[in-house]
Amino acid sequence: MKKEKNYWVKVLGTLVIAISFIILTYSPGWAEATRLRMGGGPLGTAIHSMCAAWAEVMNKHLRDKVEISVQVTPGTRQNPIMIRDGQLDLAGASSSGDFPAWKGEELAKGKPCRNIRLMFAYSQTTYISFCLEKTGIQSFDDFAGKKIGLGSKGSPTSKTSEEFFKVNGVQARFFYMSPNEMIERLKDGLLDGSIYGVSHPWAPLLDLTSVAKVRFLTYPDKYIENFLEKHSIYVPASMAANTYSNQPQEIKTFGSIMAINAAASVPEDLVHLLVKTTWAHADEIKKAAPYANAMTVENTMSFITPLHPGALKYYQEKGVKIPQKLLPPK
Repeated sequence: MKKEKNYWVKVLGTLVIAISFIILTYSPGWAEATRLRMGGGPLGTAIHSMCAAWAEVMNKHLRDKVEISVQVTPGTRQNPIMIRDGQLDLAGASSSGDFPAWKGEELAKGKPCRNIRLMFAYSQTTYISFCLEKTGIQSFDDFAGKKIGLGSKGSPTSKTSEEFFKVNGVQARFFYMSPNEMIERLKDGLLDGSIYGVSHPWAPLLDLTSVAKVRFLTYPDKYIENFLEKHSIYVPASMAANTYSNQPQEIKTFGSIMAINAAASVPEDLVHLLVKTTWAHADEIKKAAPYANAMTVENTMSFITPLHPGALKYYQEKGVKIPQKLLPPK
């Protein structure tokens, strides 16, 4: 009788231990967070800073559910390809990078990136040309024959800038480098000027205007019209007066919409949670990343690639009218 009692005590003890292990393993505090790989851009760029800030806010508020790590990448023309090839789960995006990638053009030639899905848009880049006053350059046409910095080779900014010069018949000598190095070379007089597409205010340009007098160049209306007529993925844009010191006038220009994408393979419920958390903490994200100055649902609905089903579900819950072009493929 005593042996039988001891047997059942052991069995009961084993069951208690097993049940306790199951409860602890599957409780929210013990569940392993889903790890997501995110592509930003080159160090020092607005897109990389935005991705890092957004990931930090997501990791903070969803620490038991997701763990997002941001990687340095060549930029938003390469990011769709890295999503296509399974190297990234999330990525910073631009309309100018996603459009050719979706169609299988430029860097994605022959292999369309049809698994990129939109979560939200956060900003609009504006392409601004600038130089130090001491160079004597007065207009964009004066860039002809000069040493002009375009940012990193093959980046969306450099490719777009090259095309803007080409469309408008201005021939300059192009130099490629990281954005931070470009600013340093302007300071040292090794470059005559620069054209760069970014969300403003941009920290490196704030730094330049704090130590030198910078001239911001205006574009002839015809130049902007020529470019937009040939490249419909860009939109008219402007930079508000006094965004930087010594810039008393608004500057009319062109730009593209910046966004955050997910791979189609990321689960719907997880993307729904990320998008919901993003809008719930939009003010915190904007404070951490001033580049998110146009983070609106309206801008999101103006993007060019389809929404992720998880994002679609969120916007539908909020009663947002979804354009046909943003509906995910079936």
